[in-house]
Amino acid sequence: MKNIIIYTATILMSLSLWNCTGRTGPNLTPEPDRNTFKKTPAWFNVKPNKDGYIYTTSVATSRDYQTSISKATVDARKQLAETLDSEVKGVTDRVIEETGLGTDSEFTDHFTNTAEIIVASTIQGAEVTNQETVEVKSDDGDIFRSWILLEYDQGYQQKKLLDAIKADKVLYDKLRATELLGEMEEKVEAYRKRKGL
Repeated sequence: MKNIIIYTATILMSLSLWNCTGRTGPNLTPEPDRNTFKKTPAWFNVKPNKDGYIYTTSVATSRDYQTSISKATVDARKQLAETLDSEVKGVTDRVIEETGLGTDSEFTDHFTNTAEIIVASTIQGAEVTNQETVEVKSDDGDIFRSWILLEYDQGYQQKKLLDAIKADKVLYDKLRATELLGEMEEKVEAYRKRKGL
């Protein structure tokens, strides 16, 4: 998970540096005015609330149309990675509580590593469900402002994690009697129904 955050931060820094490489031009972070607020899409301020999904939003500016979209998308994915990282910590705490194993146990480390690997490999499944870009004109030069809404189906992540647990006899044996495993199976079943699997 840390690798995703580092990777995302590197991309953001690269995009920022690209926009600042010795060129003179418009201010990329102008103070929002009434016109900016009017152009903000309604879906940006009121994110959807659907069971089994996580939504993140972001806005970014650039002199280049596509770069403004890319910057906003990268930032939305970074927010998603942070949310999922917090959830992995929460699940790990539940594993410790429900199995009676301390934080220093090898089992806990093994579970945490497995969960983080699954999250890292499934985060790319997030989809841009809404995107809007406007051109902002100013005396210094025009810029593009892009708004992004990212949707992530947690069922996909839960399915991958459940598959990994079932494939690992030690993990499965330790978690078999916990409420956590039962809840994961329910979420995966709901995901399968949503997707018609």
